Amino acid sequence: MAGETTARISRSVSVGGVTIGGTQQSVLTDGQVTLSKVVPGNTTDGRFNVTVDVSETKVMAIETSKDCTVETNSASSPSDTLALKANIPLIWVVGDAAAAFLTVDVTALYVTTGTDDTTLKFVAAIDTTPVLP
Repeated sequence: MAGETTARISRSVSVGGVTIGGTQQSVLTDGQVTLSKVVPGNTTDGRFNVTVDVSETKVMAIETSKDCTVETNSASSPSDTLALKANIPLIWVVGDAAAAFLTVDVTALYVTTGTDDTTLKFVAAIDTTPVLP
């Protein structure tokens, strides 16, 4: 596909000398959504305009530098609510056994922080290639 992007994912765990994973996975896509912002401490429902069509999403990840809450589409009646822990990313790749952490299309992220400034990072790799008959 023209203008393609490669998303690279690597996950592993090591316990008692046994390592599982670590092999890099590559997913070809033709678009991306990225956000990296510092959200001031004591922010309530800070809005970031982010558009994601979940049906076209092949990879998504979100991480924050401090504990915070991220809601999608509405602060008062969110579609999804993520209670994020500092420096513990949520990563989803098409084909994962676990469900994606975003369940509906996104038009905005609403962030509520604690007292400290928080770095918010979000990425989505999308494939807009039409399915032809």
